[in-house]
Amino acid sequence: TLDMSNGVNNASTLNIAGSMIRNSDGVFTPGTGSTVNYNGTAAQTINLANFTYAHLTANNTNAVTGAVLGAAVTATNVTGNISVNSPMLTTNNLAMTMANTRNLTVALGATMNAGTTSILIGTASTVNINGTFITANTTGFSGTAATSIRSTNTPTITLGANSVIEYNAGAAQTVTNRIDYANVTLTGGSKTIGTAAAQTVTLSKNLLINTGATYLGSTNNPILNIGGNFSNSGTFTQGTSTVTFTSVTVAQTILGTSATTFTNNVTLDNGFGLNITTSPTINGTLTFTNGKITTGANKVTLGTAATTSGAGAGKYIYGNEEILIPNAVTPSAAFAIGDASNYTPVLISFVGT
Repeated sequence: TLDMSNGVNNASTLNIAGSMIRNSDGVFTPGTGSTVNYNGTAAQTINLANFTYAHLTANNTNAVTGAVLGAAVTATNVTGNISVNSPMLTTNNLAMTMANTRNLTVALGATMNAGTTSILIGTASTVNINGTFITANTTGFSGTAATSIRSTNTPTITLGANSVIEYNAGAAQTVTNRIDYANVTLTGGSKTIGTAAAQTVTLSKNLLINTGATYLGSTNNPILNIGGNFSNSGTFTQGTSTVTFTSVTVAQTILGTSATTFTNNVTLDNGFGLNITTSPTINGTLTFTNGKITTGANKVTLGTAATTSGAGAGKYIYGNEEILIPNAVTPSAAFAIGDASNYTPVLISFVGT
């Protein structure tokens, strides 16, 4: 018999580096305030079939799977908080239902690989993600009764300043429209952005599109605001809305191994500027609100129907600009360029076609 329910034991922690096994005549009483901490170095299975826990913590240092759920989580077999501290908890695609007034926390530096799991959070409960949350749930991260964090009971979801939400379903997957993302990573498959037309998706930091993933903006034409870097090594399909680069603290960068085409509008609203380590094409309107685009050895290409707005002192392309000339009568090209300090635009007019 192991009784953690009495006196000081009710707030104590039991560290498990291996397996937690109960014989047929064994008794484990967790009380209401104790914590069982799975902290092994090899992959561990959390025994949920034979034990009831108060608070449950994953502190396993195995970087591949970490601690793995051995059965579904219910409000009766885990009655307290669930914390992922380092480096990973894997749900094994099993169902999770948390008790009322409890917290699900993913610490900075930790990862919760939720797979296809849909997590039911209890009433008056919170979800705090400061590390990485990986979901293969095809309906998205949050917002409906079927998403990875279910909307049932309207849980409070807080995404920390360095949090990462990674969408990694191999099949078509919805990316939830939220305005409080820090970092978003798209891995594998086609990702439809949002659930309705012209919704807004805002990231305070980076958007990473991995090789093999597709940002599919052409279905719902979302408004995309990025406060960090835009890295595209997959496929980026913008749609008809606007992408805005809008940091107020640091310069941003467009990078990645794929050629990026912005099929519609791009706005730069960053006094620290935007650097490019690849050569993007813009087919809509390039609007300068604040800051310069610095190209280095790369270039910004404007398509035949593209236009430029708002360029002026401190708001222009510092480096190389290419403009594709339309086959029209007396076409012209206005290059919104300059050097490190000065705006020196160039207008070229053609005679004939």
